[in-house]
Amino acid sequence: MRAAIVSSVVLALGVCAPVAVAQERGASGTPSRAKPSKPATDRSRTRRKRRKKPTPPPRHDVPPAAPAGEVTVEIRSVPRGADIWVDGRKVGVAPVTARVRPGRRVFRATLAGHVRADTTLVVEPNMGYLVFSLAREPTRPAAVAGGERPAPPPARAPAGRDYDRAMLDARLALRRERYRDALGHAQAALAAKPGDPEAQMIATIAACGVGDAARARRTLPAARGSYREVSIARCRALGVTLP
Repeated sequence: MRAAIVSSVVLALGVCAPVAVAQERGASGTPSRAKPSKPATDRSRTRRKRRKKPTPPPRHDVPPAAPAGEVTVEIRSVPRGADIWVDGRKVGVAPVTARVRPGRRVFRATLAGHVRADTTLVVEPNMGYLVFSLAREPTRPAAVAGGERPAPPPARAPAGRDYDRAMLDARLALRRERYRDALGHAQAALAAKPGDPEAQMIATIAACGVGDAARARRTLPAARGSYREVSIARCRALGVTLP
C-alpha cells in the first residue's frame, strides 16, 4: 500500500513537472516579438491649415495693356470732343486711348464747325500722345450773280506807325481771328521793314483767312523754314492750298 502511494506521487510529479517547466519558460523566456503599437496622435494638431491668399481686386485706373503687336496711343484734340480716325477707322472721341499697329498711319480729327485735320505719323513703341489743334471754318462770302463776292480790301494802318507797333497789332488781330485787320497791320509792318519773314507769315495767313489766295501767294515767305511751313499749314487749315 505504501509502495502504491509513493508511485502515484512520483507519477503525479512527472506529469506536473513539464507543465511547470513550460509555464516557467513562458514567464522567463524570450519576450514576444510583437510590434509595439504607435501612440495615437492628435491629427487636428499636426495638420496644417492652408490659407488661400486673397485675390487682389482689379484696378480700373490703369488701361489694359495693348495686345502683342499693337501700340497704345493717347489722342487729344483742342477743342475737345473731336472724332478720331486712324487709317479710315473711327477709334473714338477725343480724348481717347487707341490701339494702333506699328508703322506709318494716317490720323484724322473731325469736329462740326471746324476744319478737318489730317496727319501721317510713324507709330512706334513709347510714342506718347498726339494732339490735334482744330481751326474754325472760315466764313465764306455769299454768292452773287456772276460769281462769288470778292474779298473786302484789308484795313489800312494809320500812317507813321513803326514796325514794332504794327507787328504787335498784327499778332493780336491774328490771334483773335480778325484776319482783315491782321492783314492791314502786317502790310504796315512790311512797309516799315520789307522782307520781314514774320510779317510775311502773318500777312499770308490773314490773306488766306479773308479768301484772297493770290495775295497769300505773293506774301508767302520765300525762304524755307518755320515761317513758311507755318504759313502753308495754317492756310491749308483755312481751305487754301499754297505751293
